[in-house]
Amino acid sequence: MRNVPITVLLKRVQSRPLAAMGLIFTVVSLALCPVLFIVVSTFKSDIEKYDSDAIRLKGTQTTAIIRDIKPMTNVSVNGEHPTIFTYEFTADGKTVTDRFQTFDDNRTRIRMGDVVPVKHYNGQSIMTELESFAFPMYLFLLFPLPFLVIGSIFLFIDFLPVWREYQLYKTGKVVEGTVVSLMANSGMPVSGRGQSVSVHYMYTDAGGHKNFSESKTTDFAILHEKKNGDPIKLFVSQDFTKSTIVPRIENQKHRWGIQW
Repeated sequence: MRNVPITVLLKRVQSRPLAAMGLIFTVVSLALCPVLFIVVSTFKSDIEKYDSDAIRLKGTQTTAIIRDIKPMTNVSVNGEHPTIFTYEFTADGKTVTDRFQTFDDNRTRIRMGDVVPVKHYNGQSIMTELESFAFPMYLFLLFPLPFLVIGSIFLFIDFLPVWREYQLYKTGKVVEGTVVSLMANSGMPVSGRGQSVSVHYMYTDAGGHKNFSESKTTDFAILHEKKNGDPIKLFVSQDFTKSTIVPRIENQKHRWGIQW
């Protein structure tokens, strides 16, 4: 196996605009997920963190008196706001004040001073006749999804070929092919990023069958040093189904010892 540092892969990625963009989009979107998770957890109110299922299953039943009713003004669904009830109940001989937020249709029937059934468990409580409401914070976690999808598409289009080339650099067998054509690619508008040379070539597999393929290089000297019909060194897979040209600069830099 040849010595091919990871910098060779990164250099090839930089020469492929879609691969570079795909890698950036994917890394950024994945990095945003834990950040957004922390932010979402921070902005959750204490009562939104209550384990309602555990309270309903294991909680102690009692009654509470409604002390305050107010709308949850920072959230609106179809012009309506959830309601936050503040109530008091007695637990273990102590008066406990707690809150409960709900969007249940029956919430409008409850008035100040009403006695309502509640359950409490491990310092948490809920009103048992209403469904609790929690803002769907998970929606924020969907924010990176479009970037992840776009990045994955770009990676699939442009990064996979680069990765296959990188693997051929390490393990591909060296064969001699023939240049069929050379074509310069202008790259992206304005910046010119992604400029390269497309090398179309032919090589013969172990069974004597001719294979035609294409490889891109940023070594523009090849336009002056090679022409149609000239021999060119290639890396090919063991089954001859994948191939790429031997990069002259990397060959010299990393001392692969291939006579280019």
